[in-house]
Amino acid sequence: MREHIHRLYVSEDRHATGVVSTKEMMRAVAEARVAQPLSAIMHESVVSVRAEDPLGLAVDRLGAAHHVELLVVEEGWPVGAFGQADALGAREALPDDRVDAWMNSRIICLPMAIPVFRAAEQALSTRARCVLAVDAQGVRGIATGTDFARIVMKG
Repeated sequence: MREHIHRLYVSEDRHATGVVSTKEMMRAVAEARVAQPLSAIMHESVVSVRAEDPLGLAVDRLGAAHHVELLVVEEGWPVGAFGQADALGAREALPDDRVDAWMNSRIICLPMAIPVFRAAEQALSTRARCVLAVDAQGVRGIATGTDFARIVMKG
């Protein structure tokens, strides 16, 4: 969790036998029907970039913020996320490329009060990489797979 590792490879006698990912953690949260609200696991500090911002700015902001994902907005609305995996995928790109060319659009917006197990179910069914917690004022927080994994760890 401290290193923001999203997958653990399981081996036996030096042979890979499986993978445990944050998706399995989300599945565990859904199956356990964890009822606490999404607001209890979200990060309130949401760092964003504009869709037209240069990739170099997004990479710098991602590193400086120590966040797993940045929110990508267009005209004030969330349109995607830019995370560590996206930054790695763009390592050969030009720093002036637009961030929206490298972002992922697998996000969902859910109410802050929704039970975490419902958020996990919806994230799994839509293959969303992050869940944006929203209220009438807009995006209030973000939850990623590692946030769902923390619930499982607390058991």
